[in-house]
Formats: sequence, structure tokens, C-alpha cells
Amino acid sequence: MGNSIQKRNDYKGIEKQRGKKEYNMKKAVTLFLLCLTLGLSIFNDAQAAQENPEPEIKGKMVYHTYSSYEAQDSKLYVYDFSSKENRCISEELTGVTDAMNGDFGSESDEIIFMGISVQYNEWHIYRYNLKSRKLTDLTPGNEYSYQDPKYSPDGKKIVYKRGKWDNKRNTMVYDIVEKNLSDLSQIKLTNDVYEDSMPYYSMDGKKVYYARGVRKNSAIYSVTTSEPHRISKVYGANNICSYYPITDGNGSLYFSKWYSAQNETDQIMEMKTDTKSIKSLAFNSKDYNCSDACPVFGEYMIISSTKAGGQGNYDLYIVNKNSGAMWSLNNYNQTINDANHQLGASFLEK
Repeated sequence: MGNSIQKRNDYKGIEKQRGKKEYNMKKAVTLFLLCLTLGLSIFNDAQAAQENPEPEIKGKMVYHTYSSYEAQDSKLYVYDFSSKENRCISEELTGVTDAMNGDFGSESDEIIFMGISVQYNEWHIYRYNLKSRKLTDLTPGNEYSYQDPKYSPDGKKIVYKRGKWDNKRNTMVYDIVEKNLSDLSQIKLTNDVYEDSMPYYSMDGKKVYYARGVRKNSAIYSVTTSEPHRISKVYGANNICSYYPITDGNGSLYFSKWYSAQNETDQIMEMKTDTKSIKSLAFNSKDYNCSDACPVFGEYMIISSTKAGGQGNYDLYIVNKNSGAMWSLNNYNQTINDANHQLGASFLEK
């Protein structure tokens, strides 16, 4: 009886050891397979990166970042793709808060932007020299609100959105205004009851494209810079927001629009200004926003996108408009994208 019990216990011990060895073997195999899968994934990612590397960029980019528009905590940055310096312009400014929507002219040492004047507690347009750090208020006073500045192609003029409270309509009324930087004279290009905003010059400077209306009533228009200022509707769709027009040097007009009245996700469209043909660009998706087109060179542009896998909210990407390839600008500098919104890029090639 005693020998039988001892043999049974010995058998149980052997089975226990065998089970433990089998468990350890399964655990080791599972761990090996996980490591192999991870290794293959890293190898594939590295191989894909080698086969499709981000493009080499030479030039400067100005952009802004904020936690939300309402928070009034926007900061303006200038990033140099050659030196890798990401310079916070807002830290150099006095008397201005919430700086955003910067733009390069024909020179890489000067930008314009909009910011809230501490003195007047109103949106003003500023010119800033990146070398001398000289700040100039181009729209002093508190009669109007000034926003969305853009340089003319030759850098001698700027165009912007100007607004004033209308007691009869009980709302703000905004028009598009052009200012000559040599004598600071200005011309009102539009004069209507709609909100006109986000102006951008055609490459010959003879037209200004802009958005008329807001949200589902927004459409793309153009106005001639010479008198009489002829206004034409360029693009619009019922109950679909169309806004943020931008041109390049190759006869294309880009703008953002919703996918549909039911899907307010932004996509970037390209319209050929000669034929009026229009298409959605390859990187667009109904699952995330692609906004704020900024042509760089050739088929490449910088955009703001909410694509999954980023730092959170809107991130800046360099994209290929034809292939649809997208690269985070953190591939160039880890300080560009963060948990805030990165928006409104403007680029000057050098």
C-alpha cells in the first residue's frame, strides 16, 4: 500500500514537471513568435521607409499652434528645414498675443501675421522682420478687426479680411481689403452683406480668391484687384462648407471642403484654373480631416490633418498629392507636432 502511494506521488511529480516543461516550452515559443512578428514589423517599416523616404525640403515654414481657437493661446513658429531650428516668434513679441496665420512674402526674413493688440484688444495685422526683430503694426487703431493676411506674389501688397460691427444687421460684416505696403494706402475689394474671409492672390496678382459665407453656406469666390472689381463664383455646393483657397505656380487652386452635408470631414480639392476641372487629392480620407493646403514644390504640399497615429488633434504633414503618401513633420523635427493643433502653414522655398 505504501509503495503504491509512493509510486502514485512519484507519477504525479513527474507529470507536474512534464506539464511545467510543456508550459515553459509553449511560453518560449509564444515569446519567440511575438519577437519574430515584432522584428518583421520593424523590418517592414524600415524597408518601407527606405523605399519611400520623406522628401528633402529646403526652405522655411511659418505655422501656429494652439489648444483651441477660443483659448486665445496661439503661438507662432518659424521652422528652418536646413538648420532644423524651430523658432518661437511669439516669445519675441511685445504688445501682441494669440499670433497666428503667418505668411512669407518674397523674402525669407519677413513675415506678416494676425494677432490681438494688447493696446486695442482687437485683431491687427503685423509685419515682423526675422533678422532685426522689428515689429510693425500695419493696421493701428480700433475701428476695425483685421484678420487672415496674405502677401501679393511680388511682396509689395497684402490682402486681408476687415470687419466692423453693423448695427442694422446686428452682426459683424467682413470684407476683403488690399493694402499697398509702400504708402499704406488701401482699397476695398468686396462690399457685401456676407462674411468674406481667407483671401489669397492668384499667381499673377490680378485676382484674389476668398471664401464667402460660413460653414454650410461657404463657397469659393474670386475678385479682380483692378477696377472695376469683378466678383465671380468659383466653386460651391449646397449645404457643404468650402473654404481656405490657396494657389500655386502651376495653374492650380486648392481649397478645403466637406465630403458631404452629412460628413463634415475636410478634404483638399485641386481645381485647374484654366479648365475648371476639379478632383479630390489622393491623401484624403473620409475618416480624418485634411485641411490648410500649403504647396511646397512639385507634387508635395504641407497640410494639417487629424489622421490617427499623430500627436493628437491637427498635426502637420508633408504629403504627395498624387501618390497619397504622408509623412509627419516630426520626421524632420520632433518639436513641430504636439498635443495641440498645428495649423496654417506657409512655406518659402530657398
